[in-house]
Amino acid sequence: MGFSDKVGCKLFQTTIPSRFAPRNVGCSAFEDKILHKKRIKYCSANQRKQSSCLALTKAPIEGLYIIEPTVHGDSRGYFMETYNQRDMEEAGLDMVFVQDNQSMSTKGVLRGLHFQINHPQGKLVRVIKGRVFDVAVDYRKDSPTYLQWFGVELTEENKKQFYISPGFAHGFLVLSDTAEFCYKCTDFYHPNDEGGLAWNDPKIGIEWPELVGEYQGSASAKGYALADGTPLNISEKDQKWCVISSV
Repeated sequence: MGFSDKVGCKLFQTTIPSRFAPRNVGCSAFEDKILHKKRIKYCSANQRKQSSCLALTKAPIEGLYIIEPTVHGDSRGYFMETYNQRDMEEAGLDMVFVQDNQSMSTKGVLRGLHFQINHPQGKLVRVIKGRVFDVAVDYRKDSPTYLQWFGVELTEENKKQFYISPGFAHGFLVLSDTAEFCYKCTDFYHPNDEGGLAWNDPKIGIEWPELVGEYQGSASAKGYALADGTPLNISEKDQKWCVISSV
C-alpha cells in the first residue's frame, strides 16, 4: 500500500518490511487504550539476590510495553538501572540497540509522528527531566490494530520507560516548561528514509492531553494551544505530513 503525493504534503511509502514485525509475546487485543492492570516482574538470577527487578506492563496493542525499573532510594538520593539486557531477554524482549539519542524541548512542542520507511526502528524512550505525553501509532498494515494508538505520560518522577517495536509511528507532546527526552534505537538514523503521519489526523484520533483547538484539515499547528495558552509548536516538516483521509 502506498500513498500518492498531494500539494502541501510529503510523499511517503507505507510498507513496513515483514522482517521487522515484533515477535508474538502474548500481548492482548486493543482495549480502549487502557493498560492491563497486571504487571509482570522480571529479574536476572543475579539481580534477584539484589532485589533489582523491572516491572513490565503489556499495552493493549501488541508490540508496546511500559517498563518500570526498580528505584533504590535513601537519604542520599536514588539509584536505578535504566537498561539491563538480561532482564529484557527474560521478559521476552531480545532487541539490540545501536544508537542513543537525547533531545530537549520547551513547553508546547510536539514532535512527530515519525517512522523510518525501509529501516524501521524500535525505540526505548524515557524522560529524564519534565513531563511529556508519548504516543505510538500502529503502522503495520497487516496488524489487527492498524492505525490505532496508545499513549502514556512519561515524567522524571514516574521514571517509566516506553518500548515501541518497529512498525509504529512515534511522537510526543511536552507538557512541562522544558523536557529532556532520551531514547535507544534498534537501527541507525537514515535521513533519507523518513516517513510521517499527521499528528492530528482525525482517522487516527489521538487525544492529546491539555491541548485545545479545532482541526482545520491539515497538520498545521495554527489555532492550537495548551490549556494554559501556550501555543502549539511544531516543526515546518511535521506540519506537512498528510492526513490519511486526504491521500
